[in-house]
Amino acid sequence: MPWFSASKLRCFRDCHKKFFFQYIEGVSAKAHEYFEFGTLFHRAVAEMTDFNRALFPIEIQRMVDALRANPQFDRFEIKSFEYKVWPRVTRNGREYKFFGILDALAIDKIDGQKTILEFKSSEREWLYEDRNGEKHDEKLRDNIVQHSIYSMALPEYRFAYFIVTKHVKPRVQYITPDQFMGRDKILNVCDEIYNEMEFAPTAHRESHGSTCMMCDYKDNMCEAWF
Repeated sequence: MPWFSASKLRCFRDCHKKFFFQYIEGVSAKAHEYFEFGTLFHRAVAEMTDFNRALFPIEIQRMVDALRANPQFDRFEIKSFEYKVWPRVTRNGREYKFFGILDALAIDKIDGQKTILEFKSSEREWLYEDRNGEKHDEKLRDNIVQHSIYSMALPEYRFAYFIVTKHVKPRVQYITPDQFMGRDKILNVCDEIYNEMEFAPTAHRESHGSTCMMCDYKDNMCEAWF
């Protein structure tokens, strides 16, 4: 497996068997409506400087308008959309190659800080509460792997994570280095993938978790459901 991505690492973390179906056997996952909506939203954001409203559903038009009108978004001068990175890391003689596409590179017009902007669309906010009672975005937690990989390529950049929903005012959350997965932790997962010879589902036959319930392979391929 020559290249690692955040999607591959998250998939392997969720279920080794799912990883085997998707990335080793090459069985495509189903196309879901929410994936299509998110793809359209990201395209609209990337084209917002020359936004052809007629090409996008009214909900996406409203979400882009709300983002553009947000003062927290206005503080950034965007330099590039959909910026590709290919960080490479070597440990103990083994090379690890990663790939990712950033939503946008920007400069903070207030303090001049180089910033990676990420945009996440959703039907609603998905919040979880930490030990201190503070609420955080569930999607942000799920994308920490992604941001950690980006930090390997652009360590001088900070991260601003915009959550844009259909019914809630857009907001931004800054990601600090202490939230990242450490480099060694990411490489340990890569080593597991390299070294894995037998793939098995994370859940037992008699007890399926939420990851299994939402899996695209549960009805026709995974023996845990037979």
